[in-house]
Amino acid sequence: MRALTLFSEPIFYSLCNFAFDHPLPEEFFETPRWKELMELNPSWTIDLTYRNYPFPADSRMTMGIKMIISDKQIKKISMLPAYIDPDTRMRFLSQSDEKFHEVIEYMKKLSKMEKIDCKFTVEGDEVIIGT
Repeated sequence: MRALTLFSEPIFYSLCNFAFDHPLPEEFFETPRWKELMELNPSWTIDLTYRNYPFPADSRMTMGIKMIISDKQIKKISMLPAYIDPDTRMRFLSQSDEKFHEVIEYMKKLSKMEKIDCKFTVEGDEVIIGT
C-alpha cells in the first residue's frame, strides 16, 4: 500500500444525513423558515412516505467512511454506500443492491460537477476512493 498524498487532509461533507430521526410536527411545514428552505430548491417536493425525513430524494443517499491509517499516513480511504429508508433508518448497501450503484453514480456526478478528480473502485461492498 502507498499513502494517498492527495488525501493528506480529506474532507467529507454531509455524512450526518442519517442523523435525522425526529418527526417534524405538521405545523412546521407552514412556518416561514420551512417556506424559505423550499424556495432554495423549487423542485423540492415532499414524498409523503418520508414524512420524518422531508428532504430532497438525493439526500437519502449517504455513506460511511473507512480510513486505514498507518505510520501517520492515510493508506486507504473507502466509502460504504448507504441509504435512508422511509422510517429514517440508515442501512448500508451491498453491491447486489441497485441503490449501491445509484449512490456511487451520484458521487461521481457530484465530484465531476465540482471538478474533483476522484477514482471510485468497487471492492466487495465498499468503494475505494483514489486518484
